[in-house]
Amino acid sequence: MEIRRHKKAIYIAAGIAVSLVAFALFLVVVLSVVSKRKNPECGFIPKQQSQLVINGSIVKPEQFPHYVSITYSFTINPHCGGSIISPIWYAMQACGADLDYNCFEVVAGSLYTVDTTATVHRVVATKSFNKGVWEDDRPFFYLTDVALLEVSPAFKFRAHTENSRGVTSVCLPEVNEKINETKADIVGVGFVSEFHQISSDRIMTAQMDIIDFDACHQSTLRNAVKKAEDKDKVVCSGVSAESKSGCKKDSGGPLTINRNGKVIQIGVVSASPSSGCGDMETIFTSVAYYRQWIKDTTGV
Repeated sequence: MEIRRHKKAIYIAAGIAVSLVAFALFLVVVLSVVSKRKNPECGFIPKQQSQLVINGSIVKPEQFPHYVSITYSFTINPHCGGSIISPIWYAMQACGADLDYNCFEVVAGSLYTVDTTATVHRVVATKSFNKGVWEDDRPFFYLTDVALLEVSPAFKFRAHTENSRGVTSVCLPEVNEKINETKADIVGVGFVSEFHQISSDRIMTAQMDIIDFDACHQSTLRNAVKKAEDKDKVVCSGVSAESKSGCKKDSGGPLTINRNGKVIQIGVVSASPSSGCGDMETIFTSVAYYRQWIKDTTGV
């Protein structure tokens, strides 16, 4: 009798041990899957992006998960755009951000300019830091400005799935890094028809040609940027054969490049034309120029 009891106890103990091992392995697998999905890497894209935005195309669900549209809390349609650089920070154009940023509502994880679905992530700005707005005694030109806004609650990063659009941060260049790429993507919610003053109900994108500063200076910039040091503050995209460009309400949106499977933001839309869209260059504030200030302000 004692021998039978002893064997039974051994079998029970062995069964418990096997169950614990199986549970531990299951837990490891679950935690591994969750950890991979919880915080996607900055600038991650599951697919190579295709070829606002004037003559652009509709953003695909897996593209540009860092993009946010910004509305005033008392309006419906987007005011401008921005991009997530960390769970609690996003970057945009400085013009206006220092005046009423606490009225901004920031929408992430949506393909639509107006979206009230449960999968959309909404936060509000709580702090604002501006750079470049009033420099060089040119208060009427916002060609080299950028703003960083802190949000609450934090953005909830997530990978793209069939049921929800991804939300993650964009990668940033190094301090004063020279950009050698000749093509870049603009994203925005601005007019798609200048003549009719019509915006798309979807976020739009277009691939742009990065052009030489001097060529850009002779046309769009004219007398707005006169000093030699401004060259490092500006990224300029030219007008393509398809007349693609930024337009009104695209301000604040990112200009990005794809490098080794990562999306890197090199510019912030600062001067998209409100007239002549499609026939004029788009001016971007250089992220590399302000990279040290971004790091000092946000820790990113």
